[in-house]
Amino acid sequence: MTFARATTLASVLLITFLTTEWVRSGYDVEMRPPEIPLSALPMQMGDWQGSAVDIDDETVRVVNAHSFANRLYTDSLGQTISLHAAAFIDPEFRGAAPHHPQVCYPAAGWEIVERKQVVIETAQGAVPLECILFQRESQQLVTAHWYESGPTRFSDAGGAPLARGWGRGSSPCIEKFLLQIDVPTIQTARPVLDRFIPLLVSSLSATD
Repeated sequence: MTFARATTLASVLLITFLTTEWVRSGYDVEMRPPEIPLSALPMQMGDWQGSAVDIDDETVRVVNAHSFANRLYTDSLGQTISLHAAAFIDPEFRGAAPHHPQVCYPAAGWEIVERKQVVIETAQGAVPLECILFQRESQQLVTAHWYESGPTRFSDAGGAPLARGWGRGSSPCIEKFLLQIDVPTIQTARPVLDRFIPLLVSSLSATD
């Protein structure tokens, strides 16, 4: 590379960097926390009775959420479903899908066996889920997750809303809902999700 070409490339890179920083400086977006923390989610939802599950300090630090709820719900038939919900207000999470299960579970030794997109209809609108079947040695489990930002629901960053415009502004926080069911297939998890998610979404609407 000649000196002239090297100088041109360096100049282009510098201009690109300065332009990017100038554009970023024009955006000052604050993410609004939920009006009621997720810890206020009811323990009783229809036939499901919840109990709080402790979360260790290291996990709290890594998750870096504004508020969260960690619950185990059991119905009258003995079916259980774990719920982890977290709200993120750090601007770095704007337009993101924080702590996606496809990253977190494999990091803990779980292998992804199957992934499937599912839509659950509720009185508060459709909930787009991604269901993932994981396996570790002889154990199987299914997770189902989605995110919310204001009225928008999505299961990955591709559906996340981004604040637009110049100057200061605010946008709703990102809320994550992760369900875990200890069943061997996504098909066997589906009836449980069909019963539980409309109750959960209705309770979220009731806390608004």
